[in-house]
Amino acid sequence: MVYKILFVEDDQQLIESLKSTVNRIRREDLLEFKIEFANSVNKAVELLSTEIDYVIIDIKLDGEETGDVLVDKLTREYRIPAYVVSGTPEKIDSPYITVYKKGEKEYGSLLKDIAQEIDTGLFKVIGNRGIIEESMNNFFWERLYKNIELWKKISSERNSGETEKIILRYTLAHLQELLDQEIVTYEPLEMYIQSQKTDLNQFKTGEVVYNIDKKKYYIVLSPACDLVLRNGRPKVDNIILVEILDADVIFKEKTEVISQKKKKKRVIEDLLKNNFSNNLYWLPENSFYPEFKGGFIDFRNVFPTQYDDLVSNEFELKFKLQENFVKNVLSQFSVYYGRQGQPDFNFSKLTQDIIDKVGSYPDVEHS
Repeated sequence: MVYKILFVEDDQQLIESLKSTVNRIRREDLLEFKIEFANSVNKAVELLSTEIDYVIIDIKLDGEETGDVLVDKLTREYRIPAYVVSGTPEKIDSPYITVYKKGEKEYGSLLKDIAQEIDTGLFKVIGNRGIIEESMNNFFWERLYKNIELWKKISSERNSGETEKIILRYTLAHLQELLDQEIVTYEPLEMYIQSQKTDLNQFKTGEVVYNIDKKKYYIVLSPACDLVLRNGRPKVDNIILVEILDADVIFKEKTEVISQKKKKKRVIEDLLKNNFSNNLYWLPENSFYPEFKGGFIDFRNVFPTQYDDLVSNEFELKFKLQENFVKNVLSQFSVYYGRQGQPDFNFSKLTQDIIDKVGSYPDVEHS
């Protein structure tokens, strides 16, 4: 693989130093870098339209232009990551860009870090020239614009907001089809997404909230239809919250009396697979929300909560489960409360009664 780097620098000595480092890494680490050089912001912007994986920026360039202009442009208009090298790193105010003071990090180490980031596949999927970008171009022309008359008809029958949501839903369904038939196993971080709220007063099924006073997590399991807002309020006054128990407490409680390691391991595996008890559903730790250490939804601990209490300062919204997992949780929740025991009979007596009755039947000739 060839890593394509844009180096924005006007100091010829530093440019030669980077070239030398690239040659050394090629020999010693078998890593291949293709470097494009730009000595101005305008030249850099021009090169960004080509295939670039990563940008290294010297924040101080000759003339009136400075590298922070390029940093701002990168984060607003592109999906290309960057490292900034600056004599005054404190002047760069961006949560997305890593800044090093000049001389703090050797070019070889910097390039190896860049190679590791590119190897994650993140930019291949969602970068400026990634799989999603390419797919969206084809999708727009072949599926959307090609059928513009159909979309015009739909738009004439609905308001613009509804049509936009239909297009978004249709587009997301298309993106889902990009996945191969053979799906790799999930990583825990995939279970959670940041809830995309358009209305702070509307809650969604599968959102996890935190009760500040009780210091407890809960998941919203009211049906989606009950949570739709009408005149600023949902259809129901009570929202179904189900408590999330601390994972470490459950693991300890279910295994502390078990001495055999194999049996203890089996119990833990059953807990993780949601096979231990039908009232528990495991939620892994959330890397994006480190304060959440993982837990178990306990379907026995259901708390109908007034909507007004939920939107008050008593609760904080933390994150939401990904839709596939929401469906799975709801399915298990329904199974738990839908289970019914069969009315019991004295089956031994009934069996004997039937035997006696059958024995008293007259013989019947079968043709």
